[in-house]
Amino acid sequence: MAIATTLVAGAPVYLNALERQGINTAIDNAPGAMLAIAAYAPYIPLDEPSLQDAETDLEDAIGLNIQGVYGGHERYVKSKGYDLALPRAPIRRDPDQEDPEGYLGHLKRLEEHATFLDGRMASSNIVTGPQGPIVEGVLDFSSASNMGVRVGDTVTLRQSLLNPTVITVSIVGVFRPADIYDEFWQHYWVLLGDDQDLSLFVTREVMVDALGKTYPGSISSSLWSIYIDKESLKEWSISEGRERLASFRRDLSAHLDRATVITGLERMFSDFEERIFFTRIPVLMMIVIMLITVLYFIAMLVSYLVQSREADVALLRSRGIGTVQLLRLYAVEGAVLVLVGVVLAPFAAMGAIALAGKLPYFNAITGGSFLPVNFRWEPFAMAAGAGLLGLAIFVIPGVLGARTGLIMHKLRSSRPPSVPLFQRYYLDIAVLAVGGLVFWELHERGHVVSGGLFSGV
Repeated sequence: MAIATTLVAGAPVYLNALERQGINTAIDNAPGAMLAIAAYAPYIPLDEPSLQDAETDLEDAIGLNIQGVYGGHERYVKSKGYDLALPRAPIRRDPDQEDPEGYLGHLKRLEEHATFLDGRMASSNIVTGPQGPIVEGVLDFSSASNMGVRVGDTVTLRQSLLNPTVITVSIVGVFRPADIYDEFWQHYWVLLGDDQDLSLFVTREVMVDALGKTYPGSISSSLWSIYIDKESLKEWSISEGRERLASFRRDLSAHLDRATVITGLERMFSDFEERIFFTRIPVLMMIVIMLITVLYFIAMLVSYLVQSREADVALLRSRGIGTVQLLRLYAVEGAVLVLVGVVLAPFAAMGAIALAGKLPYFNAITGGSFLPVNFRWEPFAMAAGAGLLGLAIFVIPGVLGARTGLIMHKLRSSRPPSVPLFQRYYLDIAVLAVGGLVFWELHERGHVVSGGLFSGV
């Protein structure tokens, strides 16, 4: 009874432990870009209240849905494209391409994650010139090389030829990422845009006060790069992760026009969900076979027990003991046996499965640590169900075998019953042959899951 209930209780514990360990390994091995969440809002008015409202909407969506795994975020603000005038022709230029456009962008804490090859970081100074505001800006070294722009040059941005007001940007620095693999730069390519365009980076004050006020009604786009804490993410199940990400996307889209959320987490969850599905099949088959074997031995032992008690039961029946009283007797005895297994089985299963992580077989995924086992209700429910099944196997044959009296007991002792139908026609040999064919087929295929009649899995 204890073995049967432990096997049944261990099935969900083992499968959940494998799933949890697999997710943890996938998270540990995943690059930061795959785990990060990119939230993009393309139509935000370029004024301080609108930019702040968008930031508040994002923080509210984070707090409601992914606060438990949230590890901070960066915001990238980019203007729409403007007509660009360069001090000299670009070094590399495709004649079939359209005229280049210029963008103003803002990266908070840019100077902390960049190395300036020439010059310095742009300031927030705005000077009123004869044609419009004059501001300072910096640019990426690849853009500077492509466009032939150097520190000390000035470029101008114009809304249209019909508008005489232009924004003059004085180039005061050329930078490159200090560590291109830093999470800070993982969505940087969105701001750079096409190779034929020029992205100039300024402070947020310059974007709002110079660009936003020079061309009222200007629209900007914002890209938030949201960092995910790996250790906190390991606490999520696949279903919880998918549900929270979907809820985060809905909440953000409801407040920001045409907002989109892109993350590799959903792809990772989907791929892992498919792999764990096919992993469960052979594990469940193995557990079912082991359980059937144990239950068969329980039934066999109970049958011998019933036979050994036939004489005693016949004497009790001859003295007036009824079926209900015998049922109560067997039920009390079986309940004691079952109760021990039901109480101990979940804890024995969780302990044994956790210790299994120390086995050499699991070293590749656990590194010699314990398998992650969570205290859940499923093993207790499964153990209770197995206990009821074991109790039925114990009680029902005893009650059915106790319906005969003393005379029938003497008759059966003098003339043993005939061989059961299952053995009389060698059906057991047939089942053994079929089992051998199935085993051979699985051995030849090398796997359990295969294509069906219509090439489906």
